[in-house]
Amino acid sequence: MLLGQYLLKAGALTPEDLLGALDEQRLRVEQFGRIAIRNGYLSASRLLQLLDDQVLTTQRVGELAIGRGYMTYSLVLEVLREQKSQHRPIGALLVERGALNPFQLKKHLSDYFALTSEPPATERSSSTLPIHPSIREPSEPAMRKI
Repeated sequence: MLLGQYLLKAGALTPEDLLGALDEQRLRVEQFGRIAIRNGYLSASRLLQLLDDQVLTTQRVGELAIGRGYMTYSLVLEVLREQKSQHRPIGALLVERGALNPFQLKKHLSDYFALTSEPPATERSSSTLPIHPSIREPSEPAMRKI
């Protein structure tokens, strides 16, 4: 069970509170392609090609970029790390938006972790990235920035 689901079941939030925070969480993270272009890892024309091709597959832009030789595995990881650094935990957003106060959040987090046996984010490995299982490190030599 995710924290938001738990908070809804516990009656700590309204569905509108949770949906608003989830929307804000999603909008605060810059898109993969924008980061790749800004950092010089991908050209706009190549990104457009990848986005066109993505319609026909379940692969993500980073996976397609590796497959086409536009980006290396390590560059994709760099972009994903930057995306991860922009991520705000849902609890923090709920407090910022006034749906919960810090004391309520602390109490609910304690109850949630006791129920789910999931360690708090600070105890999880910070090197773990949410990478799709199909992204594997290739054995080819590293490519340069474009």
